[in-house]
This record gives sequence, C-alpha cells and structure tokens, in this order.
Amino acid sequence: MIADAGLSLPAESVRIDLALTQDVPGAAQTMKVVLDEMKVEKVILAEEVKDHNPKFLADVQEVLPGVPVEFVTHSELKTRSASARAVVRTGEFSP
Repeated sequence: MIADAGLSLPAESVRIDLALTQDVPGAAQTMKVVLDEMKVEKVILAEEVKDHNPKFLADVQEVLPGVPVEFVTHSELKTRSASARAVVRTGEFSP
C-alpha cells in the first residue's frame, strides 16, 4: 500500500516511511518508482479522491491503464490498511 503522510496506521503495521518533508516524496512520484519493481493487479482508492484529489486519480489511471480501480470509503481504506503486507508512507499532504 502507498499512503499519504496523514494516514493513521496500526502500530503493528510494517511501515516503510519515506516522508522527508511536506509533499516529498509525493504519492504519484513514489507510485511510479515502485511500479518499476512490481506488477499491479488492482488499485483500491478512497472514494473521496474523485473530488478532493482528481490529479492523483488521473496519475494513477495514466500510469496503470487497464488496471481495475475499486473505490471504497476513506474509513474502509483505513480498515483495509491494517491487513496490508506493508505500507509505504509518502510525504504527500493532499486531501
């Protein structure tokens, strides 16, 4: 999972913290680098991204054409983060 700096995570989550300062590195930038090392079968995004961060949604769709996108509530995304194998925390501060 790639997350912004504000996502609260359970203490037991394996976290890879890349955040250096506000928006460095950004979520889209991090995603593009991570994609060099992995294949994505499905993307899960918070429903709110459509209204609050359409630029990031466009970046995801551009970088991962044809990959199914599932939209869930922000609350559901937080719940699902607890079962992620690892969470890469970026410096992203976008809503």
